[in-house]
Amino acid sequence: MDHGSSTDWGEDVTAQSKAKLGIYFFIFYALVYIGFVSIAVYDVHIMDHKIIFGLNLAICYGFGLIILALIMALIYNYLCAKKEAAAVAAGAGKSLPTETNDDKSPSTSGTQTDSTDSESEGK
Repeated sequence: MDHGSSTDWGEDVTAQSKAKLGIYFFIFYALVYIGFVSIAVYDVHIMDHKIIFGLNLAICYGFGLIILALIMALIYNYLCAKKEAAAVAAGAGKSLPTETNDDKSPSTSGTQTDSTDSESEGK
């Protein structure tokens, strides 16, 4: 049973530029990750070198990848929100969601009881 969307978002004219940005970010991250894998495969002894606070390169690089992914996600979100705001300001983008009136649930207006009615019935 398809209930449909509860909001109408309209057309997203920034979808193509956001997808392109996402692909660039993916390629950048993939290159950094390939560097990690290459070091681990071709010269595993380099991963044992102590870098900072007694932690080896493998730990530092691994945590660096996680932190890089989080930072890139925040940057991506910021840039996409900026593009969407510019498109909305120009009148070409999707606007804020609007409520649709497709509510097919039964009306509950007749089920409420008035407290004065129940008091007068008891007398």
